[in-house]
Amino acid sequence: MKATENQETHGKGTSDEFLTDQRFWDCECDEFYIHVKLGTSVCGNCGASGPDQPDSRVNEIMTGEYWATNLAWEFASMTIEYSGAPYFPQL
Repeated sequence: MKATENQETHGKGTSDEFLTDQRFWDCECDEFYIHVKLGTSVCGNCGASGPDQPDSRVNEIMTGEYWATNLAWEFASMTIEYSGAPYFPQL
């Protein structure tokens, strides 16, 4: 996997290798746990604070569930790169 400017590779060279994106963070909720760092700093459901939480995994950010459950205005000026190819969400 190739990390972009906003991404970090974890477990490089192993079967557990994955990318995280520093523009997103995960709260403690079982569902709808991905938040945009430029938007929400505290989860309204579980109370987790963004600065204390891990960055989100790119493969989880890219799922349709994430895009279907978050407000379009949070992403209006953002693009995500996955495997070197730009991704523009269909909002």
